[in-house]
Amino acid sequence: MKNKKIKLLVIGILLSSFFTVHAQTNKLPEIKFISPSNGATFNVGNAITLNISASDSDGTVDLVTLFQGNAGGTVIKTFDNPPYTYIVSQTTPGNYIYSAQAFDNIGGMKATSITIKIIEMPPTPTPIDSNTGLVPCDGSAENPCGFDQFLTLINTIVNFILFVMVVPIAAIIFAYAGFELITSGGETSKREKAKKIFTNVAIGLIVAAAAFLIVKTVLSIVGYTGTPFLK
Repeated sequence: MKNKKIKLLVIGILLSSFFTVHAQTNKLPEIKFISPSNGATFNVGNAITLNISASDSDGTVDLVTLFQGNAGGTVIKTFDNPPYTYIVSQTTPGNYIYSAQAFDNIGGMKATSITIKIIEMPPTPTPIDSNTGLVPCDGSAENPCGFDQFLTLINTIVNFILFVMVVPIAAIIFAYAGFELITSGGETSKREKAKKIFTNVAIGLIVAAAAFLIVKTVLSIVGYTGTPFLK
């Protein structure tokens, strides 16, 4: 009877030691976010792929749970098997926490989390048209004014004087002279006045055209290539 009790005691001690050793040597599963990295930044509305890696060195991973917020918060997805991947999107700027828990085959659990930042996408800047003024520059570091812009200014002024002022004015004076000639009724003074106007306008146009050609030639000699010849 005494020997039987001793045997039962020994068996009990061995079983207790066995379960104690196994309980103490169970390794918790490993879990981490492969992507995105902690602190990553995304624009509002971007699709964000959460990739999770989970493994267990002395058993199997039975369950992976994904949370928005800290572990134990709002469950957004559970996985029984890999791949542990889920796509999320946020419409409001701010910092967002995503957490994941892995459970092994004997109940061991480990958790991990990351924080990502959602920002508003900056508006696309409106391109600045550098050709809206007298010269295609504004004096800024990005668009400085140089000698070529000075030549552009001269070219613009010459074109304006000849084509916007001289030619229209000459046309008006020609029309006036023609009116005087038609309505002269044979009156010598009016006819002479009209002829004189015609002559002066013609001379003025010749002088303006000559000046225009001289300026354009000089601009070409000094290497100006910014604007076509007649623009």
